[in-house]
Amino acid sequence: VRRGCPPPSRAAVAAELDAGESFQVSLLDGSEGKRIECSMMETAELDGELYASLLPRDTPAILATLDAEQGVLAEVEDPGAIRELLPAARRACGEYGLELLDTAFTLTLSGDVETAIDDAGEDSIAGDLDDDDELDMADDADEDDADAGDVVGAFSRGGGKYFVMALSAPLVLVGRQASLTDFVIPSEEEVDKVGPLLELKMRAASEDDEEEEEEDWPEV
Repeated sequence: VRRGCPPPSRAAVAAELDAGESFQVSLLDGSEGKRIECSMMETAELDGELYASLLPRDTPAILATLDAEQGVLAEVEDPGAIRELLPAARRACGEYGLELLDTAFTLTLSGDVETAIDDAGEDSIAGDLDDDDELDMADDADEDDADAGDVVGAFSRGGGKYFVMALSAPLVLVGRQASLTDFVIPSEEEVDKVGPLLELKMRAASEDDEEEEEEDWPEV
């Protein structure tokens, strides 16, 4: 097991944040040969290794298909199915100026996602469906789904109807440091140990930010 390298100083990270840029690292998936570019949030040491909570730079996304009988969107999780659907999904995203990337851990969207969401809504992707009721059912599913997001592309393949969803909630990943700016995906056991510590640090940082905002708020 390779020992983690010394992390960037807190001052260096703070300087990046003050400049509007957080410290950038890559999270590598050695089993699939993929990587995802991330911003480093909080760090913690455990058993001589450095771990960090990481936020993807691009927007996480999923492929989903509509279950018309149950009225819910079901995520396409099978890696083989995702590979087959990617060419069509990329074309659908390209219509709105987005690039769909096959990155580590999750698909991501590069480009102006908010504008793409607005444009897709104005164009009404319901045109790819048999009737508007199916799209309403998809919208209802979004409200109840923990991975709810916005549709930025729709396409048909093999008699099925599919959507590219830009996830609304932030996706926080955990990485173990392998070099100065490269992290690797740790084991589930490692995540179970270090995850709660990183979460506590993120909560504390969030509370500090809220206090600073309150102090900066002008008196009326």
